[in-house]
Amino acid sequence: AIDISELSQHSGEKQKTDASKTIHHICKAYNSTWVLFLKMPKSRELYHTILSSLHENVIPHMHNPKLLIDFLVDSYNLGGTASLLALNSLFILITKYNLDYPSFYPKLYRMLTPDLLHTTYVARFIMMLDIFLKSPLLPAYLVAAFAKRLAHNALQAPPHV
Repeated sequence: AIDISELSQHSGEKQKTDASKTIHHICKAYNSTWVLFLKMPKSRELYHTILSSLHENVIPHMHNPKLLIDFLVDSYNLGGTASLLALNSLFILITKYNLDYPSFYPKLYRMLTPDLLHTTYVARFIMMLDIFLKSPLLPAYLVAAFAKRLAHNALQAPPHV
C-alpha cells in the first residue's frame, strides 16, 4: 500500500529542488548577460550611465559580482569621469566581496587634482571620498595625506564647491 502523504511530501521536495535549479539558472543567465553586455561597444553616455548605476541596480542582484572586476578595473584605469563613476562599485566589491585591490587608495589619491573639482560629479566624488576614508582600518597618515591634498585643491576650486 502506498501512503498518499509520502507521495505528496516527495512531490513537494521535487518541486523545491526544481525551483532552486530554475533560480540558479536564472542567476547564472543574469550574470552572464551582464558580463557579455559590458564587453560590447557602448556610447560614452551609456557607459557612464551603466557605471553610475551598477552599484545599486546590478551588483546587489548578481550571484557572483566579482565577474565585474575586469570591467570596473578597466573603467577605473581609464581616468576622468569613468574612473570617478567606477569608484563606488569597486569599493563595494572590496568591502562586501573581499576583492583584494591594493592600488585602490593610491589611484584614488592621484585622482585628487584641482581639475577634479571642476567636474560635473564633484559632489558625488566628495561624498564617496568621505565614505572611503571613514574606515577604521586606514592608517591615520593616509587619511591625513588625503586631507592635505583636499585642502590644497580647495584653494583652487571654484566658489560653488
